[in-house]
Amino acid sequence: MGVLFLAKNKEKEALEYFEKATSYYNLKTDSILIANIYFDVSSYYYDNEKYVSCLEYLTKSLNYLPKDGKGKLLHRNIMNTQGLCYQKMKKYDKAEKSFIQALQFSKNLRDTFWIGLVGGNLAVIYRVRKQNEKAEQLLKIDVMYSKKYKIFTSAANALAELGEIYAERGEFEKSKAYLDSAMHFIKVYGNNNLKLRRRAYEKYLTLYEKSKDYLNLAATYKILYHIQDSLNLISRKKDAEILQNKYEYADMKRQNQILAKENLLQQTYLYFSFATSAIVLTVLLITLYYFRIAQKQKKEIAQQKAKLEELNATKNLLISLIGHDFRSPLTNIQGILNLLNTDTITHEEAKPYYPQMLQKATNTLDFLDNLLKWSKTQMEGLQISPTKIHLKTTACEIIELYQSSLENKKIEVICQIDEQHSVKADKEMLKAIVRNLISNAIKFTPEEGKIILKTTLKNEYIQVSIQDTGVGMPSEVRENLFKRTIKSQQGTNQEKGTGFGLLFVKDFVEKNGGTIWVESEEGKGTTFHFTLPQA
Repeated sequence: MGVLFLAKNKEKEALEYFEKATSYYNLKTDSILIANIYFDVSSYYYDNEKYVSCLEYLTKSLNYLPKDGKGKLLHRNIMNTQGLCYQKMKKYDKAEKSFIQALQFSKNLRDTFWIGLVGGNLAVIYRVRKQNEKAEQLLKIDVMYSKKYKIFTSAANALAELGEIYAERGEFEKSKAYLDSAMHFIKVYGNNNLKLRRRAYEKYLTLYEKSKDYLNLAATYKILYHIQDSLNLISRKKDAEILQNKYEYADMKRQNQILAKENLLQQTYLYFSFATSAIVLTVLLITLYYFRIAQKQKKEIAQQKAKLEELNATKNLLISLIGHDFRSPLTNIQGILNLLNTDTITHEEAKPYYPQMLQKATNTLDFLDNLLKWSKTQMEGLQISPTKIHLKTTACEIIELYQSSLENKKIEVICQIDEQHSVKADKEMLKAIVRNLISNAIKFTPEEGKIILKTTLKNEYIQVSIQDTGVGMPSEVRENLFKRTIKSQQGTNQEKGTGFGLLFVKDFVEKNGGTIWVESEEGKGTTFHFTLPQA
């Protein structure tokens, strides 16, 4: 039962069953069985990268091993896993001691399979310490036994590591032979595993860099770029599948709710069909009562269907944004960094691209922040925490964030917000609203323009207005501004956006009990107005 619960990642229940299991065994006659149970638990923690907990249960397992020398196989496995934990935690001295003990057990047992395996693990420690002679001996043994037992991925890793060692020594022909052999195993026996290929090609980089073979060095960088791109695509597909599954689960749940209400409605109608009425007036009153219930249920069903359609549209929108709007700016940044890393261009030659890279990174991070917050409100329903907020203080803080952009475009900001005006709203949501609207105003205002912020008391609400002297917008853009169609325009300095911010702003204003609208004329600027309850 403990193993089954671990498989389902139910850690607490699994540990309870493992502890119950140990209580059934006699400490004197069944201590190896108890040790095996604790080793199984440690393996679970290692697979889930919980190395401190793994070491804790390995120690428990060691404590139950008999002192008469029995359980050598388990002792060897414990020491090897202990070494792996210390290696992951970068405690290389402790890792070395554990692997040496595991290797000695394997030699005493004449287990050549484990001699190669543990030797390969120990070689990793020696490589980290630049003790290449020790690593070389162990890696050659690892290759020999990996081939014998047809563990070709292990053989490929060891061969690639040997290839890099010889490249570092300047023995380039020998290095090339080992690396080509590693690549052969990956292609023939490793199902052309992308991560294995990336590791092998990274070793080729050392060879070509040391041998000053710049042509092959550039070609290898290109191959690695495509491999990494493929790995990123796989990762994005997995993320999209997770998102898709969440939406499908939400769809299914809502469909079930609709079906349940439709069944209830049908049952209600059947009840009326077969009910016998004794008095006409009573039948009339009952019919009227249930008719009102049915109407209410129909309205609820229609609302559920509309919500379901909205959820599907949101799903398609988010998946489209993730697939498109992240890839382009990150690919451009990666290209410049790759050219710098390979010394293809100098720092001075790349310097003109830095402002553009910074802008792309800033836009992408802003977009990601908006996307995550907005998608959370759509999927889970964001809880708001309304407090009293002084509008002028908040606006000044946000203006300060954009001081660099304002100075670059020589834009004057005029703050006419009344000192007495405060609103009741969620502080973080209000900051996000004002930040997006000011960012838009800067984007579409030409150099030496103006942005004016002011407030007006309207009954029990404060109306906030953000006016710019920018390019304005045509009527067709203005009419579709807050709809779920992402069509962004470039700013006056070709600033790029996603068009997502205003959709995000509208949701946050409405969640805080306000409304938002826009006044704009092409060539004469734009003014966004929104209201929030007065505090």
